[in-house]
Amino acid sequence: EVCRIIDDAEIKLQLANSRPYRQWIERLQIKLESLPAPRQAAVPAQSPVALLDRQQAFGWTQEDYKFILEPMASTGEEVIGSMGNDAPLAVLSDRAKPFYNYFRQLFAQVTNPPIDPIREQMVMSLVSFIGPKPNLLDINNVNPPLRLEVSQPVLDFAAMAQIRDIEQVTGKKFRSFELDITYPAAWGPEGIEARVAALCARAVDAVQSGYNILPGV
Repeated sequence: EVCRIIDDAEIKLQLANSRPYRQWIERLQIKLESLPAPRQAAVPAQSPVALLDRQQAFGWTQEDYKFILEPMASTGEEVIGSMGNDAPLAVLSDRAKPFYNYFRQLFAQVTNPPIDPIREQMVMSLVSFIGPKPNLLDINNVNPPLRLEVSQPVLDFAAMAQIRDIEQVTGKKFRSFELDITYPAAWGPEGIEARVAALCARAVDAVQSGYNILPGV
């Protein structure tokens, strides 16, 4: 007890300096972009499947190309559009939808004042972390889990190559194991259930064997 009133700024400063939090973060978080380049250059695999067939398989439409990809390729900027969408939800639609359309945000995000390019970097970030989230309240943990920091959730071929080679450049702190998420088309729609079950079993086996990054291919 100090028998005095402690103001907000003082108590926050005291708590912030009570532990070497910055050193802990630098020791436990590894940035993917800071790792050395992979030993073999990342080269996109050449697929024997025609481009149009691949586009149809992944649900790309002429609308995607005309109103999204072409403007982005020509201007380097994301297309601005309205927020309204009167199309049926993917799970209720009679048309084939891309896999990511089945996932929706569970809340409405509104900012006041509206976010502009000047303020955007101050309050928003695409930085993502791979690895278990540590317990922020357990400050006495002597062996907290490591986390891999990536600048954005969409990884290119070079970043994926770094993840494949990450065991050698991190002293086995991270180990990656690729999981094949595809299955023969001859299995039909029913094949996805069996494939998901097998995928989950392989993922469990990989984790129990010491792998902590499981990229799908």
